[in-house]
Amino acid sequence: MNDPKYKACKGDKFWHREGRYFIEASEPVMVLRGKDVASLAAIMAYVEILMGMEGHPTVDSHIESSTERLFTFYNYQKNNADKAGVGCSQKHHSGSEKIIIRAGELLKELGFITK
Repeated sequence: MNDPKYKACKGDKFWHREGRYFIEASEPVMVLRGKDVASLAAIMAYVEILMGMEGHPTVDSHIESSTERLFTFYNYQKNNADKAGVGCSQKHHSGSEKIIIRAGELLKELGFITK
């Protein structure tokens, strides 16, 4: 269920599975949790920014992998509503339902959800 592109390793290092390299220790990395509804908003924004870029194999692959992550986070929150919230909180805050609905709409638009 964890990110298929990166692997967390000892010493706070992240390994890029396909590129077969470590992310430099000086490069900031942020981990988004599946239970955090704000993660959905962040991933949606990233996908939408990429969709606005000129087509390129790298951009296309990032759209594909990021949309898969959006789908995985969305399903987790839909199936674990009791755990979803903002940050460490386990309650939906005002407006969080709108984020989940919007994520579902984007996933339908991209063909990840057919219903």
